[in-house]
Amino acid sequence: MSDNAFLNEFKSKFDEFREIEASIVVGKFKDNACTKAFALLRDMELCYASGAYYACLIIACASIEACLNHEFGDGGFLKAKLEQSGYAPEADWLRETRNKIVHQNDHSVVKFHLLEEDEEELKDLCRRAFALVHTIYYHPSKQSSSA
Repeated sequence: MSDNAFLNEFKSKFDEFREIEASIVVGKFKDNACTKAFALLRDMELCYASGAYYACLIIACASIEACLNHEFGDGGFLKAKLEQSGYAPEADWLRETRNKIVHQNDHSVVKFHLLEEDEEELKDLCRRAFALVHTIYYHPSKQSSSA
């Protein structure tokens, strides 16, 4: 891929995330924001735009964990924090996907050479994760959320 083609694809993917973000956060403001989660969210965007989809999904999970740690305190497992926040049903897929990426096991989803349909599936997971991260960032606890 030429440098120009890479830059055009990067911009297109970055714009995709801007659209997802705008659909979730327009008009929202967060007091006492978790700067760690927000920094990880930015890195997630850059990973997606550059085609680092596995990294994007891992960082999405880390961003959610940072946000929930900020809200509920450090310590404990992500699964318990997701249950405490009320987001376990919506977020367990991401936690499980992250585990399949990181841990060596028979269920690993990591492939060195991606087929086009594999890449599209990873992109879809990343977009879904991006929306979830924004949702949890702005409303870390469903019980206190007005949405």
